[in-house]
Amino acid sequence: MNKLNAWKILAGIGLLFIGWGIHQAFVIPPPTYEPGHWDWLTKDPVILDYIRFWFRNQGIWTIANGLFFSIISATAFRKQERWAWYALTYIPVHIIFLTSQFYWLFFITIPILLVSIWALWKNIEMLSQVVEKGHNYGWILFTFIGFLILYFAYDNIFVLPALDVNDPDRGWAWLTTDPEVMEYIKFYFRIFGLRVLSVALMTILTASIGLREGSRNAWNVLFIIPVLFAVHMVVWPWLFPILIGLIFICGIALWMSFPKKAMSSDQEFEKAV
Repeated sequence: MNKLNAWKILAGIGLLFIGWGIHQAFVIPPPTYEPGHWDWLTKDPVILDYIRFWFRNQGIWTIANGLFFSIISATAFRKQERWAWYALTYIPVHIIFLTSQFYWLFFITIPILLVSIWALWKNIEMLSQVVEKGHNYGWILFTFIGFLILYFAYDNIFVLPALDVNDPDRGWAWLTTDPEVMEYIKFYFRIFGLRVLSVALMTILTASIGLREGSRNAWNVLFIIPVLFAVHMVVWPWLFPILIGLIFICGIALWMSFPKKAMSSDQEFEKAV
């Protein structure tokens, strides 16, 4: 495959994540999905509603993963921008993390892992840097937001699964103390945390490299973050004050970091094709 077309591989992987997220957010949660699907675990409608709620959340963040992967691939990586290559190197790392949890799906994840590594390797020698640097510090705000999301990932991967079920503040005794149900819930908190981790790192890499260098493509892709927060104002209405504040910070960061000059990579790409 031509080096300029290797981006299609990574964009395709992003589309797979988007499809997976749609399945998690909109297909699995409805009560009509595979009647008896969770009978082996529980038939309690309250517990099932709680599980479905977190599947919706996980699906939203999985879609965000896919949007990052596919949009960066189809824009900046396709134009051989260096920052995009660095950002997309997280795709195989993310797949390794998921494989460690969904080990029974290795026959699917391992081929995707190998193909993603090949696509990145194919383009390693055709990278260019944005010539015109940004003359602002909006990227710092977005990097800060990325680290906030990173802390949220840490909380879901390590802190919540380690909690005692009877913890007075964040435990699940109000829901159930069944150890099998609790292990299932904690397992999916770790998976949810991996989705959040992906968004956090992609935000940090996109902002601290691409946006800092003045990439218009990096600026465009970061719109995913305020949209993600806006969606969660519907899903998590009790966090409205925090989420609206984060959206406001995103708006300031986007306003401060709007690229005012074209990138040399655009010109080089046009010549290459």
